[in-house]
This record gives sequence, C-alpha cells and structure tokens, in this order.
Amino acid sequence: MVSKDNAVALSHPEVGMPTVAGVARNAGPTQALRQAAPPQPLAEGAFAQALAGALAQGLAEASAEVVAESSTDAESATRAHAKSPGQPVATVRGRAAEHPAAAELQARPEASASVSARHVHGGPDALGVARHDFSTNANACGPCPQAAEAVAQADASHYPDPEYASLIADLSSEIGVYPDRIILGASASECIARLTAAVASRAGPAAPPRVWVPRQAYGDYARAARAWQLPLASQPGQADLVWHCEPASPTGQGVPELAHLDATHPEQVWVLDAAYAPLRLDGHSSLSPARREQVWQLFTPNKALGLTGVRAAYLVAPRSALEVGSPAWQLAQRLRALAPSWPVGAHGVAMLKAWLQPEVQQWLQRSLDQLRRWRQMQNAMLQAMGWVLQPSDSPYGVARPPVVPSPAEGGVADAGASELAAMLAFMRARGVKLRDTTSMGLPGWVRLAVRPPADQEALRAAWHAFIAWRPSALAVST
Repeated sequence: MVSKDNAVALSHPEVGMPTVAGVARNAGPTQALRQAAPPQPLAEGAFAQALAGALAQGLAEASAEVVAESSTDAESATRAHAKSPGQPVATVRGRAAEHPAAAELQARPEASASVSARHVHGGPDALGVARHDFSTNANACGPCPQAAEAVAQADASHYPDPEYASLIADLSSEIGVYPDRIILGASASECIARLTAAVASRAGPAAPPRVWVPRQAYGDYARAARAWQLPLASQPGQADLVWHCEPASPTGQGVPELAHLDATHPEQVWVLDAAYAPLRLDGHSSLSPARREQVWQLFTPNKALGLTGVRAAYLVAPRSALEVGSPAWQLAQRLRALAPSWPVGAHGVAMLKAWLQPEVQQWLQRSLDQLRRWRQMQNAMLQAMGWVLQPSDSPYGVARPPVVPSPAEGGVADAGASELAAMLAFMRARGVKLRDTTSMGLPGWVRLAVRPPADQEALRAAWHAFIAWRPSALAVST
C-alpha cells in the first residue's frame, strides 16, 4: 500500500542530413516545416531556424491546426502544399484561409508565438509524440499495467459522484488524514491555478498578495501569479503564497533548506508540490512528518504510473484546516467553492483508486529498481559524450551539452544558446526530444528523464550525428 511517508510527503536512426520528409515520418505532419523548406536536405542554419522556430514558438500548430475549420481542410492543405511547396500555406488551405484568425496570424505572427510561450512543457509538441522522449518526467517503465487496465475499464458513460465520497474515503484511509483535509483537482496544474486564485480572492483593499517561487521551478507557479497580477516576492518570508517542489524540477534534487523554513505569519500559505516524491530514487523528504502537517501538499500519481495523459490530483490541507475559522480552514472553503462541478472525470477517479492498490505500489517499487539501473547507464553515456551533469535524486535531471559555455567561461553566450537550439532542433527531427530548461530558470541546460537503453542509444546516435553535421558547435565551448 502507499506508505504514509510517500503518500503524505508522497533501431538506430540514419546518420545523414535530416530532411523535411524525414521529419514527417518521425513525428507527423507539420505545416510550418513544409512551408519553411523544400523536401530536400536543408543548408546549415536554415534547418535549425525552421525547425527550432516550429518547436519553440508553436507556429506550425497555431497557423495550421488552430485556424483549420476541419481536419479535412487541413489534410487537403497538406496535399496541396506538398504539390506546391513554395506556396504559402494560407493560400492553399481553402476555407481555413478565410477563417478570421488566419489574417491575424499572418499579420501578427507574434500572437501565436505568445500563446505558445505561455505553455512550455515536455512531452508532445507541434510534431506530435517523439519516438524517444526524454523531455517528460513520466516513469519510463510505464504505463503501469494494473492502473492502465483500471482506467480502460472506467465507466465514462456516467458522471462520477459529484462529492467523490468513495474516493476521498479511500484516500483518507490510506494516507491517514481526515477526509476534510483532502481536496481533489483536475490536475496538478489546475490545483496550482486554483490555489493561486483562492489566495488572490482573499485580498482586501490593501496591497495584493505576493507569491514566491523557486529560482528554478515549474513555470505554472509564476504563470498563475501573473494571471492574477500578483507580484513575485524576492524572499519566501515576504510572500503570502510560497511554492516548493521536492524532488525539484528540473534538477531532480532534494531541497534541504525546507527543513529550516517556517511561516512568518498564520495566513502565509506554504505549498509542497510532491508530484515526483513517489519517483525518488535516493534520499528522503527534507520535511519531517510534523512539518509536513503544517503545509499544503500537492500530489498527482500520473507521472509515477506513466499515465500523464490521465489528469487527476489531490491536495492535502494542513492539520490546522480542521479548526473552523482558521486561515487554513478558510482557504480550504475557498478552494472548494472555486472548484467546478466534477473536476475529476471517471478516468481520473479510476487512476487515483488504482494508485492505492497494493499491486500497483509493488509495480512502482520494481520500476524504481529498473530506473536506478537505467540511470547509471545513461549517466555514464552522457559523461562519455562530454556532457556536464548535476546530481539528482530522481529518474530525471539536468545536463549541459558541450555546445554551451560553462559559467566559468562567462555564462551562456548567445552563440552557445544558438547552438543549443540547433542541437535540440536537430535531435527532435530525428525523433529524440530533450527539454530546454530556460523557461524553468536554468538557461543553457536541458532536462532529461531516464529512459530505456534503446532510447539512450538513439540519443547517443543523434548527438554524434549532430556533431558530424555541425562540428563548429563544439568550438563554442572551447
């Protein structure tokens, strides 16, 4: 069963120059790439510019899929553009070109870029699902068979119980807390947004609440604060809402300073995002059991189960939330009032219930042993390639490829950033995706999940192919 500590702390690609046709085979149709270049090997620089632009800005999907009125129109446009690759996509898309958004996207391409820039995540992108995806922190041993079967058998023909009485009772019993301390959410990101809204909504005529986020952190913390126009504090003690994640993302490390941090006033809200706690490979929680009782805790098992497409999460309120009228009790009431009806669908309910089953927890423990073995192999490979690694307690972490200058050489120079973008684009075209951590406060580095040996070999082959294609990249770091 879920331990209280975990629950409450809880075939080689070709080496030749990539082509647009190869990109399509690897990752599905992408309109912007077809528009940007003809179906033959791209000149140095042009490929990086075309593909990196499509990946980083999302212009492919924003200009093709969003404005298309139907999949038939989009498919027709693809066929027409394949016959006339030099012709702008908008002129061959039929009715999609007449969509009101099409003119705006053509006149203001930064509009689509800004939409994408607000949502930077690992996993699928404008090119679809990468064959060798190192960019997401999902358990590479997954999906968990028992949990996947439970989700597949979920009764999606009916609404769940709007009060989720059975699920909350099961969570309460397994975790060992009163049911009133459990609040369900549609996902961890939805809980982050709702917690921020709840803190913002309690503000009076005085200055708005302030939010503190770690320097290297998941972007949704700061994005939720910006949505409510809440200022960011420079120190945790100055904030009304304080976020921490352990193990941290993107580094996968513990946060020892958590053991020494205390709320400065009763209404200060501390949140521990424990999304990766079940995937910890080394170390232990920096918070004692008694300290965990004083903070809000956020859990979502979909990463540990390898089921990131199934969305569901839950918050565990501090023990003080049981005291009627206390700040934590008031915040819990606001969180429930802000929740939509049925925030968790039938599949999410099935996943959370499966998470509590002994056989699922046994599968998880076996997967952690496998991930430790794969991590050892992957780290050795990366070091042999000359990549700089930061230590990690988790089956993911950050690395700096040797195309980026070290901090001792003056930080991440523009040339290094450009080469990193070119490298990521080149690898993505070959079906290997890494996560650029610039949006997470760590420019010049990439986040990599631990993956099986076949994916590791694909990464190694893609790296050597990139260096063979662009040997000047290594000169940046020397």
